[in-house]
Amino acid sequence: MSGDGAMVHLVGGEWAEVKTLALGEVTRKKNGEVCTQHLSYFSRLSDATSFAHAALVETHRRGLEKAIEVAAVQDGAEWLQGLVDYHRADAVRILDFAHAAEYISEIGEAVRAAGGRLPEGWLTGVLHRLKAEGPARVLSTWPGWRLTAPVLSCRRKLAYLQKREAHMQYPSYQQAGWPIGSGSVESANKLVVEARLKGAGMRWQRHNVNPMLVLRNAVCNGRWTQTWASSRSAATRAAPPAATSRESAAAEPGLLVVRLLDSAAQAVVCSLGHHGEHCDRSASRKAACCSWWL
Repeated sequence: MSGDGAMVHLVGGEWAEVKTLALGEVTRKKNGEVCTQHLSYFSRLSDATSFAHAALVETHRRGLEKAIEVAAVQDGAEWLQGLVDYHRADAVRILDFAHAAEYISEIGEAVRAAGGRLPEGWLTGVLHRLKAEGPARVLSTWPGWRLTAPVLSCRRKLAYLQKREAHMQYPSYQQAGWPIGSGSVESANKLVVEARLKGAGMRWQRHNVNPMLVLRNAVCNGRWTQTWASSRSAATRAAPPAATSRESAAAEPGLLVVRLLDSAAQAVVCSLGHHGEHCDRSASRKAACCSWWL
């Protein structure tokens, strides 16, 4: 599992973060290369807590809670740790290697800017050591850097990586066959969100973003037919009695579209059999699973 966020432009000039969770199965190619296949996505514009609850629809469909082993490969944002805590607190947590490398590179640049000397090829050597040996030796050199680079931003970056040392054990991750990069969710940001919601000149009303994301998830997950059928069924069940058959016929096309967009997510949850004996969650989590809204 990998989570991340992508910004979309709203009407009025505001930018808002769309959160995405990518789920996949880790396998090895014939040449031994680790890869993640059978990817699916869940995206919403919401706060972190609501997103974690809403994502139950996809994590349950994919069987995340029943998986023997799970790894969470992502950057170090605090909301992502909460996401993992909610869905699989026992997951192996891996700080995306490219993300760690970016922080180390920026630290090195700050050291040089402050007058510190670093040898040519320093970054390449440090990253090779980090991947092959882990973070202990790399982190052990940093107390001296604090003296040569008394830059607040540099200190923050050092503290950021030191706090996440337990998530940077790259040799053991690779030995266990886990990926150490979060390319799956970064690609999802482009494929699911940006390809449709971030075109030139696009500005979105906030209330229109999630309905579009429901449909984007359906397309990118290869579940358009199931989502459409479930949404039509839910819209039909929710339709109020019409005053006359003539009024009903006139109103139905518009009503169907509105109900489709507003009830798509809930309809998909219900279609997955999350109720009654089919749902083995606690009562509180079952309620969150089966009643969340766009």
